[in-house]
Order: sequence, then C-alpha cells, then structure tokens
Amino acid sequence: MRRNIVCPRQVFYPILFLGISVSWLLVSIAASQKVKTEVSLYNDILPPAGEFPLPKNAIELERLSSSFSAESKHPLRISADPKGDIYVSDQRRSSVLIFDSRGEIKGQIGINKRGKNILDAPRCILVSSDIIFIQDSKRKEVASFSLDGKLLKSFRAPDFTDMEANERGDLFIASAVLDKDKPIIDVYSREGKKLYSFGDGWKFAHSLPTLNSCRLALNNSGEIFVAFDYFPVVRRYTQRGNLISEWRIPNDAMEAKEKFNLRRIGEGMADPTRRFGYMKIICGIRSIDDRIYILSTFPRLEILEMDEEGRMLATYWKDHDEIYMAEDFLVQKNGGRLMFYVLRSSLDPNVDLYHPITKKDP
Repeated sequence: MRRNIVCPRQVFYPILFLGISVSWLLVSIAASQKVKTEVSLYNDILPPAGEFPLPKNAIELERLSSSFSAESKHPLRISADPKGDIYVSDQRRSSVLIFDSRGEIKGQIGINKRGKNILDAPRCILVSSDIIFIQDSKRKEVASFSLDGKLLKSFRAPDFTDMEANERGDLFIASAVLDKDKPIIDVYSREGKKLYSFGDGWKFAHSLPTLNSCRLALNNSGEIFVAFDYFPVVRRYTQRGNLISEWRIPNDAMEAKEKFNLRRIGEGMADPTRRFGYMKIICGIRSIDDRIYILSTFPRLEILEMDEEGRMLATYWKDHDEIYMAEDFLVQKNGGRLMFYVLRSSLDPNVDLYHPITKKDP
C-alpha cells in the first residue's frame, strides 16, 4: 500500500532554507570566479604604469595648483574665452561656471535673474570670440549665449560627444552613431540649420554609439581633427568632410587599452551583458598653433604633443598614487611656455594646472 508522506513545517522550512543557501553559495562562488577571471585578464593586458617605459621624448609635468573644487559639483567639460577666463560645465549645478585663470569664480551661465535654471544638464561647451555654445544633453538642445550670459537661441540636436566651430559660427558636432551608415560628424549653422554630414564610423555589430564617440579639434587652417575615445586613432578632415589623413598614435598604454577593448568587443558579440565596460583611451584633443595635443589618463596622466601629420614630438606625463580620471583639458601658452588645465570629475572634482619641468626648474 502506497502512502503519501507529509513533511511537517518544522522539517520543510529548514530544508528549503538549506537549499536556498546552497544555491546562493554556488552562485556566489561562480560569480566570484568569473570576476577573478576578468581581473586576471585585465591585469594581463594593462600592467601598472611603471611597466610602460617612458619614450625618449618624455617630459615630466609639475602640478602648480588645484582649484575650482569649492564651487564645482560634477564638472564635465572645460573651455576658455580669448581673455583667458575658464568655463566649466557642471551637470549637477545645471549651469556653466566662469573662473579667472587663478580659479576665482566670476559668475555662471544658465541661471536667469529669478534664480531659475535655463539649462538642465549642460555638457559640451564652446566659447568663441563672440558667442558661447552649450549642449543641454537632457533636453537634446544646443543653447547659444552672448559673452555676458544672455540666452540668444536654442535649437534641437541629437546626442553628441563634442563640438567645434569655425569663424562663421558653423558647428561641427560629433553625433551619436545609431546605425552603421550614420556619419560621425554633423554640421549645423549657428542658427541651428543642419547643413551636411561626413565621416565614416566603426562598423561593429553592437555598441555603435559608445565605440564611435569622439573628440574634435579645429586648427588655424580650419581643418577638423577627430580623435576616437576608445581607439588610438586620429583623422584629419577638411571642413567639407574630405579625409586628408588618418594615423594611429604610437603609445604603449593606448595600445594595451585598445587590446582590452577589442577583446571585450569580441566577447560582447556573443554575450550581450558584456557590451560595456570599454576603457577610454582618449579624453580630449586640442589644437594650438601647428600642434595637436591629446589627453590620456590611466595608468598615468599623459598629454601627447604631435604635429599635424601625426608625428610624435613630446609626451608630457605625471604619475599619481590616487585614482586620477580626467574628463577634459585646455592648452594655453604663458610667455611661450605650455600650461595644461586638466579637468577631473571623479571623487574630488577639480581643475589641476600643470606645466612641463625644464632643466632650468629647481
């Protein structure tokens, strides 16, 4: 005779709890093993800064000052006007802060007389000789202001990662790439009319907006330099979009980070949960005189100086014991000497002022 066995609650719940605990333990062990494997892979590809030898043209940087932190909450981009005043977009403050060259605050843009925010999430900023362009990433707009902070006009613009302007005020925008055939640069008039587009992006099977994000610089001849955030590649275009040249940046740390990104891109095609976590290689590009400067951080701060043909001229560098993540930078000359303003937005938001150490320095 077959009997139904009834498990009393005093026995059933402990067994259930034990089963859940064992399952949780097995999942935890599997997860920890997976993380351990990723960390091992990461360290194999990107060793500490000391294992990347400095090139022969390396020049160490000295940090002269750190300022702006008392006012900034979440700074993202930095620009400067012809007088040398510094503009910092701050997403958490929903405004653009204005400082003098010593870091003393002079005012802000994006707050009206009644204290109401005109901007929601300012990101990219560009200060020209007579106008200030500010990206509002939340509203998907570009707002233009006079130099005294008066709102002039706003126009719609899709997501983008950087912008530059020529002498006429035409805007070159590094727009988000949402499909394989989308150009990487859109050009707008200063009134907001879309004029034309150009530039081919990376045609990966996924992560198109991220992997095609890039920074822009405009030289004195009006040519556009495009530096990709996640690849050590720079392109040089005419303003009409004709490709002049393309080159890879010869830098050991950048090549190691590119290898890490390519590994994740390949893995991510099979595993959708791995289609993120790429390492940023280039954090900014600037043009001054006939030189191009490229900012990179981790495992050490490096600012690469190149000519407009892509030949490496100097590597300015600084090691840091703390976590140092840069968002953007400026390059200026003071008495013929280079000065670098590096904007960092992690842990302790700040703008650090560096200059190269020369043999004459004590």
